Amino acid sequence: MIKETPMVKSIQSVLIFVSDMDRSVTFYRDVLGLSVLSSNPAITEFEMGGITFGLQYMPAGARNNGMAVTIDFAVDDIQAMIDKLEAKGVAFVAKELDQPFNKLAKFQDPDGNLLGFIEQTA
Repeated sequence: MIKETPMVKSIQSVLIFVSDMDRSVTFYRDVLGLSVLSSNPAITEFEMGGITFGLQYMPAGARNNGMAVTIDFAVDDIQAMIDKLEAKGVAFVAKELDQPFNKLAKFQDPDGNLLGFIEQTA
């Protein structure tokens, strides 16, 4: 009998660390428009297409470089999302809107975590 090689099937959840839970929940809920599944002072979870996206409280200065993360959100209309976030005061650190296969825009959350939008064009 041939034994199958174990494989990763999909991403189940993504968790990022934040220093101010209230400020971060406001950003992800009110600026990005994510729906809160559950929340307490230590962890807040949002649902995104079958993946749990969570925020976990960690005091400022307690993180190390091994905890850095970049998250890119798939969108259908990147310019509309850029306009929406800029209207709410979000500054973009990069916009690459003329790439051959996708459009990309990067911004930061209140803790400086790098986030992005990707619109597939090909």
